[in-house]
Amino acid sequence: MRIPLRIRVLDRYARRTLLGPGTLDTVSFKKEILCPEGEGSLPPAIILPGQLERVTGAPAESTVRYEIEFVTRPRAIHVATIAYHIRKATLFNGSIYAGAWRRSILTESTSTQPEIHVAGAGLASSEIGNVYFGHWLRDDCTAHIIAQNYGLALCVHHDQFPHRKAYASWFGQDWRSAGNAHIEHLVVFHDAGQNSSKAARFRKLRSMLRARFPLRGSSQLVYLRRGKTGVARLIENEEEILDALIRRGFHVLDVSKDSLEKIVSELLNAKIVVSIEGSHVSHCAVTLPENAGIVLLQPASRFATIHRGWANNLSVHYGLVVGHQTNGGHHFVKDEILKTVDLMLSRIDSVPS
Repeated sequence: MRIPLRIRVLDRYARRTLLGPGTLDTVSFKKEILCPEGEGSLPPAIILPGQLERVTGAPAESTVRYEIEFVTRPRAIHVATIAYHIRKATLFNGSIYAGAWRRSILTESTSTQPEIHVAGAGLASSEIGNVYFGHWLRDDCTAHIIAQNYGLALCVHHDQFPHRKAYASWFGQDWRSAGNAHIEHLVVFHDAGQNSSKAARFRKLRSMLRARFPLRGSSQLVYLRRGKTGVARLIENEEEILDALIRRGFHVLDVSKDSLEKIVSELLNAKIVVSIEGSHVSHCAVTLPENAGIVLLQPASRFATIHRGWANNLSVHYGLVVGHQTNGGHHFVKDEILKTVDLMLSRIDSVPS
């Protein structure tokens, strides 16, 4: 007779209480290196003098010191992609349990789905991918590619992202969420780095989009407008910036108003994208061609440079402009944006075709 999932979970809770929390190393019976650790140089980010001195804060998950170090470092360690093989794991109410180890994937979840039995699965979902659209698109969709090699690509999520369904269809990925399950053989990945495996998977996703949206015309200069998506990041002088960029040949894509088909098809052919930093910029990670560039407008109080990682991994040039905090939101100096765009164009044009 199969032991009910709730009893298994209580048993594993008792183990963690007595023995302490487990780790992937202690709970797995095999550790498989899918891509070894590597090291490489990083081209300097395009940043005008004096910009970093304006930074006053970082996201809650980071620090100003780390973000500035990350965006200025000349070399990177690309951590390995590792598959941890686990026997007899339990998925219950959004968390996975095995021995004394637990991983929360979906917080505040009480699944009413019937228990299922899975012979083999690879974990595609992550907790952070359930919070931020950008992490789902960059981290979870690339994890899905390797997860499906081990049986079911195990997905645990809420459907709160409006673009999830379309991307899943275009990528050929099954993102139906599992509820409660007993998994005989579960593979969990450590895949946080920007190594060659991650780059290959990004390029695979981009090639799928290119097959669906063929390139037309010459490359474009794009202002990617965040609009009212996600947490509000108001640019108080956005109209002034738009007027200046449009005069320079940019056109505007609005994430909150334009269709995903339009957003993807135009980003696939973009030469430079200017946008305020945020999860919506992750559309660029699966679309921008090599030797394109992104210039991110960075709020001084929330300085986040995570997009430098995938950009460098995909040969996309990275630059930024730091704004000034105001009572009306964020103010960015128009001439600093234009000068950074000019430097970006010079770098792009200097790369042999």
